[in-house]
Parts: sequence; C-alpha cells; structure tokens
Amino acid sequence: MIFVYMSILVMVLIITSRVYGTIIKPNIVLTVPWCIFAGLSTLGINNLRTPSLKTHLYILTFILFFNLMYFLFSQKRFKIDILTEDINYQFRYKLIYFSNIISWIFMIPIILNAYHIISNYGFLAIRSYAFVSSDVLVGGFDKFIAQTIIRGIFQATVLLAMINIAFKKKTPFLTVCAIINVIIYTFVFGGRFQILQLIMYYLFAHMFSKKIIVNKELKRKMSYGLIAILISTMVYVTLKRGSDNFIYSLISYYAGPFSFLDYILNNPETFDLNNYLWGAATLGFITEPITLILKLLFRLDIHIASYYINICTQPFYEIGPGRYFNALTTVIYPFIRDFGYFGIIVGSVFLAGFSGLLEKAFLKKKKIVYFCLYIHLIYIIFNSILAYSLLSYPSVMVLFFIILFSTGKQKNYKSLRRS
Repeated sequence: MIFVYMSILVMVLIITSRVYGTIIKPNIVLTVPWCIFAGLSTLGINNLRTPSLKTHLYILTFILFFNLMYFLFSQKRFKIDILTEDINYQFRYKLIYFSNIISWIFMIPIILNAYHIISNYGFLAIRSYAFVSSDVLVGGFDKFIAQTIIRGIFQATVLLAMINIAFKKKTPFLTVCAIINVIIYTFVFGGRFQILQLIMYYLFAHMFSKKIIVNKELKRKMSYGLIAILISTMVYVTLKRGSDNFIYSLISYYAGPFSFLDYILNNPETFDLNNYLWGAATLGFITEPITLILKLLFRLDIHIASYYINICTQPFYEIGPGRYFNALTTVIYPFIRDFGYFGIIVGSVFLAGFSGLLEKAFLKKKKIVYFCLYIHLIYIIFNSILAYSLLSYPSVMVLFFIILFSTGKQKNYKSLRRS
C-alpha cells in the first residue's frame, strides 16, 4: 500500500502544478502528510497496529475526494499577484488589545491556581487538573469562559499576529500579545500544541501569501518551509514524547491515528459506529452552539456531538504491543459517525469546498478577513491527520473572533511584501 500512497502523492503534485502553476495549495497541505504517514502506517513501525485494507479504503476515499472537490471548487490558474495589488487590510487593533488585556485579567486567578498545582505536583499534573471535573484549577462557568471565549480571543490574536509578520507589517504589541497568549494557555492547561500552532500559522501565512510559480524560487521557499516545519515538529514531538527516539516518536504521533482508526473500524460497537449523528459532527461548530442554547433555554436532555465522540475516544486503547492511543482519530471518525462511509465524502466535500470558496472570495474581494479565515482553514486541513478541529463548540468562537478582529474600517494596503 505504501507504493499506492506514494503514487497518489506524485500524481496529485503533478496535476496541481499543471492546473494552478504552483503546488502551494490546500490540497497539497492535506495530501502530503496523509500519503506519507498513511504509507508509513503500513510498515508497522514502532509496534503500531497495521491498518487493514478496509481502513486504507476509507483513507484513500478521503484523500481522493478532497482533491477532486478542491479542483472543482477552487480558483484555477490566475495572473494576479495578490500582494502587489490593493488589499482591504485593516485589523481592529484597539478591540484586539482591549480583549486581550481583559482576558489576561480574567486568567490571573487560574494562573495562580496553575502555579500552585505545578509547584506541588509538577508540570505534568496540570493537564490532568485541566481536563477533569475537579474545580481545583478552574471550574464551572469560569472554565467554560476560559476554554471558549478566552481561547477564541487568544487563537485569533495569534493568527492575526503571524499574518502581520508574514506580510512584514510592523505591529510589535500584537506580536507580544500573541506570545503572551501562547505562554498563558500552555502554562495553565499544560498543552504544548499552541506553540506548534503559532509556527504553523506563520508558515502557512508566508507560503500562501502570494502565488508562487514552480521555479528555483519555489525550491528555495519550499526548502525553508520544510526545514521550519521539521524543526517545529521535532520540538513539539520531542516535548510530547521525550523518552522515545525522535524518528519513532514522529512516526508514532502522525501514523498512530491511522492505527487507531483501524482499531475503531474493527470495533464498531465500542465506538458506536451504527448510531449516526446526521451531520452534527461535521458541522459541529454550528450545531453545538445551537444545541447548548436549546439545552439551556428549554432544559432539554440532549448532548452535543463532541460528547458522543469523546466518551468513545478519550479512554486509552492498545493499538500495538505497549502502544496506547486516544483522542487522535483523524477527521474520518467524526465523519463516519455522521453518515457512515458516505460521511467521508460529505466531509471531504465540505472541507474542500469551504477552502476553495474562501480562496475565490479573497482573490475577488481582496479583503483580509477572507485571507485570515483561509489560513485558519489551511491549518485545520493540515491538522486533519490528527483530529477534526471544527467538531466542538469552542471552534466557533475562534471563527467569530477572527472575523470580528479583521473586519475593521478597511483601507487599501499596497505592496505588503516585495519579492
């Protein structure tokens, strides 16, 4: 199967280059990691479970349909260099700074609680307190605010700061805000993913900020991009699985979801595969806020889609001798929870169509809000090899604050960056 994946990767690279005149496109961001790590998963490296033919069929369906739908929805080869034209570019800086300062003040008691936990039990303990029902770190409504509204403000700020850096627009205080936000969220909730997220936002903003022709410049930029991605991934995975050899850790982290997906498909009752959610997972960023509002107003005994998915995937499962995995199921599990195998097609159409339409909207209207949403979606597509980032209700707050912060009084911003 590894040769099948490599053949598909080469085919997609060639077709994309000929259709668009570049390989810096969303479908490549998805196809490269999916083909590489799905192919490596067939080798059983590091004692990981080897996916079955059925699992590979699901994976290939997603890759191929995403590419097909992206080719259908996206803007074809275009001549405009978007960075040498007028762009409606203006962030609402006063609102951004005010929102961040209020968020920092809100987080002070939680930071103090986190410091107390780390002082007594070590940094590794903070993550356990962050995601259990205990109120020692933060509880009740404060926890809801921190993991939805504050997260939305922080993540949107990081994205906008990285876009400014990529466009060489000097906003030092915005950059400082972004760094502080990453430090706070990492310290309080014990995760390290925000660091990788910041780096990937910058890389994608830089790579997608202009049309890059396939020539020597592309090779140079691709080399820098790949080196940066490799270094950031090395740092993150090393921190995540510091006790293992780096290469094995990298393969385990990114190929592991395919082994876990195979385990899921072979245990349909454990993972409730026959009880469909009928689109509630794929459109979780829309359905979950509505569900929560209805539940609050009418005291309905209903649950959000991520509740049903988390109760199945949060426990650790053995996906190889001595190898335990949870949570990271790729985007395929939420999709098949909605409509079974057909859900893969529905999900791929949604993601590819969304990215293609955002690309067209930005090229047509040249508003920075579309570019911000586009880069955020590129990151979601990249992260699809691990999980579905639009599943839960906090994701809608990220989208909300991206739109809110980047739709100020517009002004033309010419020649953001010269080649």
